[in-house]
Amino acid sequence: MVPAINKKNKYLIGFAIAALAVFCFINGNYYFMASVLCVLVSVLTTFDKDDPKIKNQKLMQALNLSGYALAVLIWVYSMYFK
Repeated sequence: MVPAINKKNKYLIGFAIAALAVFCFINGNYYFMASVLCVLVSVLTTFDKDDPKIKNQKLMQALNLSGYALAVLIWVYSMYFK
């Protein structure tokens, strides 16, 4: 099974997400911009677990998961508490 985000396309996806963050900033939607930047960090820290070049896989996995979790927290905050 091929993962959706791999080495070949993660920078293309990252560029698209960064462009989305820029457009959110221009429109003044700062909470969505912050959450999209957290998703961007998660996308760029995606790695293949069988790749021997990755030195600290636990740190990369922690950054990946914390980016998604922080994005969800920001979205929930902006929807319910703003």
